[in-house]
Amino acid sequence: MGDFIKLLRAYTEKHSMAPTDMQDIMDLYYVLYTDAYPIEDTEIRSGYEALEEMLKALPLADNNAVFHLVADLCERHSRRGFEAGVSVGCQATHYLYRFCGKDGSDGL
Repeated sequence: MGDFIKLLRAYTEKHSMAPTDMQDIMDLYYVLYTDAYPIEDTEIRSGYEALEEMLKALPLADNNAVFHLVADLCERHSRRGFEAGVSVGCQATHYLYRFCGKDGSDGL
């Protein structure tokens, strides 16, 4: 998490941090998080390579259109998963602070 925090601090030192809504914040978090912890691994890379092989049978314009559509859908899926994870983390943190002591002891 340290790399993400470093990138967030560097960004906020260079830019005014006055987002207009929560989506702006989530977009910023997603970009900085994926910069700090790239989500592409060998499995994803090999999947894209397999897709490129299949698309070679199509004319270049169709190939590019299909490839960009698939890449866009994958990025949106990744972003929604990230946002859902942040949301669950925030809810869990809220629950822990509300119903338990900050040190983890039962606060009831």
